[in-house]
Amino acid sequence: MGVTPQSQARIINSEQLPRPPTPTPVPPTTPPAPPTPTPSGTLSVSASTIKPNGTTTVTASNISPSGQRVEIIYPNILKIGYNCNEVVEESVTATSTTGWFDRTRSFTFIGCTLGSGEFVLKEYGGKDRELAKGSIAVARATPTPPTPPGDTPTPTPSGSLRATTTTITKGGSTSVEVHSVSPSNAALRIQYPSGLANGNVCPSGQAGSSSVTQPADIHFNGPRTFTFAGCETGTSTVKLLPKVGTTALDTISIRVEAQTTPPTPTPLTFGTSTIPDQFYHVDMPVDLKMPTATGGAGKTTYTLEPANGLYLKHTPGLEYNPYPNHRTVHGTPSRATNTVTYTYTARDKSGATDQIRFTITVFDVGLGELELDGIRWGVLGHATTSFASSKSPADGYQFSLVMPASTGFQLNSNACSWPSESPTSSKELQSNWTYPNVPFDIVRCGIGAGGSTKIETWVKLENSGTSTLLFAKEVSIPQSYHQHDHKITFHVRGTYTYIDNAGTKQWAIRGTGANGTGMFPPYPASGPPSTSTRPNPELLVHAAYTDAAEDWNAFIANIEIATTTAADAEMSIVGYWATEVDGTEDKCKDSIACANETGMWLEEPPYWPGQGKKEWTNNFDQVDIEPEKYQYLPAILVHEFGHPLGLANTKSMDSIMTGNALEFPCDADILKCLTINDLIGLNMIYLRHVAHE
Repeated sequence: MGVTPQSQARIINSEQLPRPPTPTPVPPTTPPAPPTPTPSGTLSVSASTIKPNGTTTVTASNISPSGQRVEIIYPNILKIGYNCNEVVEESVTATSTTGWFDRTRSFTFIGCTLGSGEFVLKEYGGKDRELAKGSIAVARATPTPPTPPGDTPTPTPSGSLRATTTTITKGGSTSVEVHSVSPSNAALRIQYPSGLANGNVCPSGQAGSSSVTQPADIHFNGPRTFTFAGCETGTSTVKLLPKVGTTALDTISIRVEAQTTPPTPTPLTFGTSTIPDQFYHVDMPVDLKMPTATGGAGKTTYTLEPANGLYLKHTPGLEYNPYPNHRTVHGTPSRATNTVTYTYTARDKSGATDQIRFTITVFDVGLGELELDGIRWGVLGHATTSFASSKSPADGYQFSLVMPASTGFQLNSNACSWPSESPTSSKELQSNWTYPNVPFDIVRCGIGAGGSTKIETWVKLENSGTSTLLFAKEVSIPQSYHQHDHKITFHVRGTYTYIDNAGTKQWAIRGTGANGTGMFPPYPASGPPSTSTRPNPELLVHAAYTDAAEDWNAFIANIEIATTTAADAEMSIVGYWATEVDGTEDKCKDSIACANETGMWLEEPPYWPGQGKKEWTNNFDQVDIEPEKYQYLPAILVHEFGHPLGLANTKSMDSIMTGNALEFPCDADILKCLTINDLIGLNMIYLRHVAHE
């Protein structure tokens, strides 16, 4: 498309138009600096007019900006502080500076020269910009002209007194304060008598001397505190008065008492108090009260050493309680210990001490295998025992058993000494002093009172005459078994039979055991009797055992052999076969016969361990000739009948109740198998029982 005249014209016209001017760049405007803050501050003067040697306080505050350094220019009629070398009468016009500071600060100035001037708070650093001012004048006081008639009168001053204490000893002191003063700077005076002195001490050396010439006055303005020393005994009155006038505003009485010499403390001591050496037993509770010391200065404390805290060293289970109203060693020893030395110390406030030393030994001893509690000891019964100490370090110590004689026992012998003590006896028995594991004897020689009784174990150091109760034990010792009011009936259990015993025909009682042979022949068989001449079996039984019973019945008719059934009898006589023979239960263990309050047992055949089987016989000659073959039945029966009557085995060889009863022949005389000891034993049971009832 070509250029038209119209477009040409537009082009020409466009080219002929004027061009706009090129803009000149404008540099950025720098923001104006912030204005410098103008320093400022305030100045306060506590008193603008002061007397010579008077003071005023000037405080500069509200200093801005923070950190601005300022100074105070003051006239040289003043000095900073509280002292003037002298007061100058002429006026001084020179000034001084406090030096710069940059925070609130107060200065105390004293008037040293008469004159006037001003304080100027200035900006520090060679600049003269003044921030604040205050005037000051140092001038002598001029008399106050009298109040013209009709003017307001000066108010009457008032005030009160109070003392830290109103009773002091001679030579002591107290403070008296003047308070509640109105107006606050009222002119007052305080008056005190000659019994007091102003200050902490009395003049002229001795309190209450004649050189004290008061009463005297002290003049002052406003509240004040005074110290007065007591110089003479008695009551002194201190008065608060106006400076002019005689009417007291307040009074207070101070009592001065004579000095008392404090008592000289007596020495700290336990005096005659001691603590014995202590002997304890394992598992027995301990509660030892410790003594109290007297005298000493101040509070007394008590310690026990050696100890770990409250626990005693080397004596486990015991502890020490040091607190007042207690002071005990208590607890339960848990094991035996060797002798330990302890030191009990009392110490007073001054450090003075007194001490007591004692020892503690803990034992663990017992009466060997001896059993007393609940056991029916028969009369003549004997035991050998000792104080076993396998768990106790008891070297050097001896022990003794103490028990009531009313139990029927005797100590230190294996045989009874007649007569024995009665069940109502009040005597005590004591065993010999013995070392651990050294045996001593105990034998029962009477029926005893029965019931609960106390036995004691005592201990002492070897060769010492002082003994100590180690522990006591309650035991129940019944009376020995016996029936004093009726006969004891026995029934022989078994059946009568005719047997061939190793080729010898005998009549015998066969036991109930399945393997029984001839049992308890009443007499040696002379030959097999015919059926028509066979003895009645009940009569044979009666003959065999009644002979043994009659030995006792000759002196006490208390045994009867029943000829009826077992139901009519109180006890049974039973045969059995020993374990070593056929494996059945060995009723009497290592013995061939035994008896108690429930019955009697005899072994068939009699069998002693290590000796083999024997045969029962009524003929002592057979035993005497062939002891390895025959066992003497009559002595065994008499011995066993003695047990239900209340007798026990004894160590006395002069008794059927000895363990050697098999050696006793039963003669035909009146005593037969019995001895005098057996009969006295019966007497101790039956005659003593009747007397005790």
